[in-house]
Amino acid sequence: MLVQTRTTHTQGTAATPGQRGFTLLEMLLALTVGSLLVTSLASGLQLFGEELETVREESDARLEEVAVQISDRVRDAWWADVPAAGQLQLSDPDGNVTSYALVGDELRVTRPNGAQGVLLDGVASASFDVDTVQRLRDDTPATVTGPWYSQPAPLGPEVELVIGPGDGLALGFWMSDDAPDSVNTVSGVEEERLSASMDSITLTCSFLFGGLKEFCHIHASPPHNPTHPGYTGNRLIAELYEARSPGDARPHGPMLGTVDIAADDLPATDFIWWDTSLDEQAYPPDSIWDQGGPDKCKDDDGDNECDFPGKKHHHNPLDVPGGVAWGWWHQHPDVELILSPTESQVVIDLSAFGVDVEPGRAYSVVLRVEGWDEVRVPAVPVFTSSGSGVAYRSAGGDFLQAAVGIEVALSGDQLCTQTAATDAVSRVSVDLTLDDGRTIRASSPVQGQVAVSDPWRGVIPNQVGDVGP
Repeated sequence: MLVQTRTTHTQGTAATPGQRGFTLLEMLLALTVGSLLVTSLASGLQLFGEELETVREESDARLEEVAVQISDRVRDAWWADVPAAGQLQLSDPDGNVTSYALVGDELRVTRPNGAQGVLLDGVASASFDVDTVQRLRDDTPATVTGPWYSQPAPLGPEVELVIGPGDGLALGFWMSDDAPDSVNTVSGVEEERLSASMDSITLTCSFLFGGLKEFCHIHASPPHNPTHPGYTGNRLIAELYEARSPGDARPHGPMLGTVDIAADDLPATDFIWWDTSLDEQAYPPDSIWDQGGPDKCKDDDGDNECDFPGKKHHHNPLDVPGGVAWGWWHQHPDVELILSPTESQVVIDLSAFGVDVEPGRAYSVVLRVEGWDEVRVPAVPVFTSSGSGVAYRSAGGDFLQAAVGIEVALSGDQLCTQTAATDAVSRVSVDLTLDDGRTIRASSPVQGQVAVSDPWRGVIPNQVGDVGP
């Protein structure tokens, strides 16, 4: 076995003269050396290419790095703001602000501690475009002067309510919290009325001065007019109370304020005396028409006759004792007092109340007279007293709801809420362009804004701390 093996090997390796080639070892060596040369050449070429790519992409990598850095800061910011073109401010919840700004061809950053640095140079342009979301906050309340309550009279024939000595007329009202349209400055936000002063009441009324001598028949006993001792009057008293409910004017609780109104501030009731027997106007003795001489008769035309129809019949001072109006009515039962309808509207000053009324609460203004005077107020009868907003009290009685409607309006200074609207930045898009024309764009939301939909909660610029409910 061994011999055969050796003989076979000898035959396989033998060569004749002139035919000798590479041995297996030589071939392997040659292949190894060639491989090393190729590998070395490829490695050199690769290193050269990488150096070229590094040189070429170095500025591109820095551009991308700056864009990513700013986007990350935007995403984590408490609030963002763009105060001017090429500027961006980002704040954390403690109010520490980091600023970015293009200065010349350098994009610079200023840290909260004041330190500054250049993020990127060779910058041709830098812009910060933003999307915004509306945020709302309470602003300083606004004061508006004008009517804040009005009640028109219902349709129908008018009657007149008479407020005499001991009587009272209560006018109920309540103020809604709806502010005037003029203070609704933010779209979609309805402002509210917080309170209002009672500066005036607008009312149709007239005042009948019962102290005139010719009205002495109205009174049960003396004194009858200002010339008689002890007369008081010529005044209208307004008092403010809380009411039982918005539609029930009956006063409830203690008086909140009072105003003394002179009769001269009100329109006078127009009236005449009419002699039914003669069907003409009559003139009582010592009346307001008494402007004549000793005979108490004015005779401008010199015909020795009184100038006013009927005056000659009724103006004789001997008709009544003492020449005054006492007993004149009884002396002439054929004479009637005719009052003209009350038509004059007047604005009565109630500022002396010094009281601010609140929305949703019911109040009542009570009108009463002093002395022997009368105040007349037009009213329209309605089907029911319930919810009429009017109550009446006869002398010595209690207030009862009245089945009438009365036109009335109240005015004053109204304190109203005011809302400030701010467009807060919810997304920032960064566009950077280098001098060689290369550009990059990055965009990021302000997470603290996009995560909050309630306009009253999201953060606004320069706000520090929590905005939770």
